[in-house]
Amino acid sequence: MTLDEEVAGLLEILRGDHGPVCAWCKSRRHPVKSKGLCGHCNRIRLKFAALEKRAEENGRTSELDYAIRVETAKMERCKLEGRLHTRVAETLASGLDIEHDISYLSKLILGEEMFYGYANWFGHAFTPDQRILLHYFLDELGREYTRQNRLTFAMDDVLDKTIGGDQ
Repeated sequence: MTLDEEVAGLLEILRGDHGPVCAWCKSRRHPVKSKGLCGHCNRIRLKFAALEKRAEENGRTSELDYAIRVETAKMERCKLEGRLHTRVAETLASGLDIEHDISYLSKLILGEEMFYGYANWFGHAFTPDQRILLHYFLDELGREYTRQNRLTFAMDDVLDKTIGGDQ
């Protein structure tokens, strides 16, 4: 079996139907549980519901309001992740897509962008299917990073809205 045949076979596996996906984040890697959500998204939903219930019963304090806004931002980020990453394995990937993926991940890991300006090289060095596969793997790494740091990003979102006046 040639490399191209193996890559094509792996893409077919990735594109296949592997059971339910989370209704919010569209993850296939994490089991779908209650309400059609993965465990991560469901915990966010449950925490939000508990905070809303507490606010109804005891009144809304500034501390409780902040916690609700953070959970709301986490829910929005889950849903945004689902819209952004839904069909990565099914779309064409350019050399620029690969460059952006690597630059993003290297910035997170090393604090500096590596391989900036290599889009043409990535575009010519890999076949279209290889680019799709590479983009998929890099995208999954970035997705897991954002998943693990969702609280920090959500707190930043709330702070940005507060400072920007979009309360």
